[in-house]
Amino acid sequence: MKLHVFNAKAQHLRQIEDGVVSTIETDTEQTVQSLIINDTFCQILAAQMPVKQARQIIKALPFALEEQLANEIDYNHIHYIGREGVEAYALVVENKAMDVITAQFQPDSVQYLPLLLPQIEQGVCVCILDGVASVRASKFSALSVPPEILSNVLEKLKTDNCNIVEFYDFDNDHALLPLEIENLGFEVHQPKKEDLLQIITKSSAGYPWNLLSGTHTKKKAPVATKQSLSLIHI
Repeated sequence: MKLHVFNAKAQHLRQIEDGVVSTIETDTEQTVQSLIINDTFCQILAAQMPVKQARQIIKALPFALEEQLANEIDYNHIHYIGREGVEAYALVVENKAMDVITAQFQPDSVQYLPLLLPQIEQGVCVCILDGVASVRASKFSALSVPPEILSNVLEKLKTDNCNIVEFYDFDNDHALLPLEIENLGFEVHQPKKEDLLQIITKSSAGYPWNLLSGTHTKKKAPVATKQSLSLIHI
């Protein structure tokens, strides 16, 4: 199974296959099956939502998130992903970014890298790739940040029940970060990168929060009928 990781600042796609990351240039249009966003233009926002029915939450959530958005509601694609307690969570991407992604790559699924990382018992998973740090703290607590502010983000997550960081640096350019994280009181583990790639691949296969929803739902190709097939041969 091939996965493709997209970062708007990079001039390439990352391809994940058989536990290996490789690079593919993006100077031409190409079709991919699963496109994974690795960028800060995608984020997870949360708002208190007293209603419990998913249909009602989907209708009300954009207005509950309005003050957290960088621009008008209509400029954003807001995809409800679930709730914990009274908090409802949504993936948020600007519509124009979704339009560019779908036009260029025509994917069957658009996923968010932080939500593909494993949930660590009493800890956090961090993956740095193409100058973006993806962080997964719980089922819906996940975000993308510049590595320069990663320590500040982790410091806010530190509790007695959150004191482990699994750290993966695919850029091989942040050797001091594990030391900074240890100084915050975390126990830092650095497992094999291949292990994380296998987890991401497995998570992608069962990923439930495809961003191709609402107005961005991919249209299915028309089913060929006997009449349409006969027209082809005329």
